[in-house]
Amino acid sequence: MPTAILTWHSLDESGSPISISPRKFLAQLDALHKAGTAIVPLGELLHHDNAVALTFDDGFLNFYEQALPALLERCLPAALFVVNDFVGKHNNWPTQPLGVPQLPLLDWRQILEAKAAGIEIGAHTATHPYLYRLTHSGQQAEIIQAKLELEDRLGQPVESFAYPYGASDARSRILVEEHFSRAVTTRFRYAEASAAPFDLPRLDVRSMGHPVWFSSLFTGVGHALVRARGFARAMRRFA
Repeated sequence: MPTAILTWHSLDESGSPISISPRKFLAQLDALHKAGTAIVPLGELLHHDNAVALTFDDGFLNFYEQALPALLERCLPAALFVVNDFVGKHNNWPTQPLGVPQLPLLDWRQILEAKAAGIEIGAHTATHPYLYRLTHSGQQAEIIQAKLELEDRLGQPVESFAYPYGASDARSRILVEEHFSRAVTTRFRYAEASAAPFDLPRLDVRSMGHPVWFSSLFTGVGHALVRARGFARAMRRFA
């Protein structure tokens, strides 16, 4: 039976390509609860059927302001992937696409508060590059050194990694497999029990429409929508 890893970025009212409104986010959580969907830690997901893991990329300040209180109120686990060199700054890394607003990011104090509250903190590189464009030493700095720096800040091992833009190559995947327990991508599909732990697909919630969709995530309707959305996203890459 499939499972699903859901992905959010920014919770704000801008309507940007990386944003959904805080109100819609709450409605999505409530729809999952109404459907009786189990929400489990990312590292445990593949041991369950019809379960969901919640992930948040980039470490926006609005995670602390909007998502974290809602998760704590509902006693829900989640994973937060942070970009080390931009902590406490804005998301204006060199590879940021046009049309994405500059938004404030969490600082280290807030990240440590999230960790203390039970949120898993994962690595998302030092500067959010396209890893396949880097030299081997550049990949080592973005993957290995970033992991070590993050572990030093957190005082605990960092087990999960998120590929920036979902992009990787054989060299970067080898480094990730050597130093992490799991890694997530941006491929839009369910995570089957047989999924490779370093190539885990995720469902980006911006592609999923109305919160009611979350109530049918593991029904025939949900499966059809995921297939259609995944096909459309794949075609856009080749357009």
